[in-house]
Amino acid sequence: MKTTWRFKMDWALLIRALFGLIFIVIAFQFQDWLPGAFGAVIIIIGIIAAFTKTGCGYNDRC
Repeated sequence: MKTTWRFKMDWALLIRALFGLIFIVIAFQFQDWLPGAFGAVIIIIGIIAAFTKTGCGYNDRC
């Protein structure tokens, strides 16, 4: 079985990505690295969760 890094955009990933981007925009506006790092981590976790289909929004364990 071949594993690919492609996945479909779904609602859980979209919400996590928008939430992370809001923090990154706030980081640029206030020139503070902490909210930017937090936003980047949220986006990374969202991508990992969308790839593995685990976590809140995927398997009803939240």
